Amino acid sequence: MASSFVIACVGKPSAGKSSFLNAVTDASAKVGNFPFTTIEPNEGIAYYPVACPCAKMGVSERCKPRHGWCEGGRRHVPVRLLDVAGLVPGASEGRGLGNQFLDDLRHADVLIHVVDASGTTDASGRETRGYDPVDDIQWLRQEVEAWIWGNLDRKWAGVVRRHVAVKASPVETLHAQLAGYGTPRDVVQRALDRLPRELVGEFSR
Repeated sequence: MASSFVIACVGKPSAGKSSFLNAVTDASAKVGNFPFTTIEPNEGIAYYPVACPCAKMGVSERCKPRHGWCEGGRRHVPVRLLDVAGLVPGASEGRGLGNQFLDDLRHADVLIHVVDASGTTDASGRETRGYDPVDDIQWLRQEVEAWIWGNLDRKWAGVVRRHVAVKASPVETLHAQLAGYGTPRDVVQRALDRLPRELVGEFSR
């Protein structure tokens, strides 16, 4: 049984996400050199080795962890990995298979961006030559940010009405909206601290 910690592999189509998942977990996801080989998220279990307290306590021979296993004072902690379908520029606006796959990312605690550094696939996963993989890093991050912003913007009027009605603080209101993406309260607070005071004050009224 895996722990509740989830890592999602993201990237454009044909970047090697399924191959990476198969290499580091017990998964046997379908792979192919054509876009959108993956539709539904593939899942596998990987094991992260850490020092086990049993060695320090001198009880290694009796250590039987609930998750994973312990061997020679090293605990192998199971972690779930997801391989979500490929994203393309404009996914936050519905291009490709769009928001369906972006929504799959909400279940993850951490994202691993798998990048095809060979430069032989374009942003849509089609074969090409001389493509700059740095572009993938930039547009994918922008798509994730645009997806979150779009979700928030669509219900912003209702968010503001509730914010005023319950007299919540800005950090309480924003954290309530962003917690579903795994955003901790302290991250929201730090973001607000970087904004001009007059802007935060306007939201507080």
